[in-house]
Amino acid sequence: MNIIRERVKVNGSKTDGFTGLLLKAYLIIDTETRKEYSPFYLWNETQGMNKFIFEGFYDNILTSFGWQQINIAVPICFEFSDEIATANYMLEIEQIIEPTSKLSTLSIHCSFAFYLT
Repeated sequence: MNIIRERVKVNGSKTDGFTGLLLKAYLIIDTETRKEYSPFYLWNETQGMNKFIFEGFYDNILTSFGWQQINIAVPICFEFSDEIATANYMLEIEQIIEPTSKLSTLSIHCSFAFYLT
């Protein structure tokens, strides 16, 4: 995981100010029994996201790590405060939408929120 931490340290700021990028977080689990890394990007429009993925920027990740699946979700809403930069955890809540004849009647809660510890 030290390679990942160093890569984030060196390259993490390269997406600062990227068109449409509202938020990015580099999520790491590093314990004796579990080692996971997942970059998280929240876009406020698709143009910047598509540019990042399909115009060569994401190719740097593929060159370094090989093929990586991109999981894309549609957030209904999100919550965060000015203290987000000091957050240690992120919680994503997924909600299954059962077949229905009217989506306008669904009661959907926020997709994720950041919590400080």
